[in-house]
Amino acid sequence: MVTRIAGAYFAGPPAPLEDEPEWMSVHLTYPVLEAVRHLLQFGASVEVTGPPEARAELLRASAEIAEMYGAA
Repeated sequence: MVTRIAGAYFAGPPAPLEDEPEWMSVHLTYPVLEAVRHLLQFGASVEVTGPPEARAELLRASAEIAEMYGAA
């Protein structure tokens, strides 16, 4: 089953992580790489584990935000 939520698509239900049961694993896909920025609204409550391009995009976006607000 594939479901669309706020510009992202996910396949199947979330799955708890064996070694960290308080976390869930969810596979999301976005139509364009920059759309992964949608996940920034969850702050540190979400970790993107891959692909590396998605992690790099979130790093770029985070750096832009930190610069905007004067973080060193």
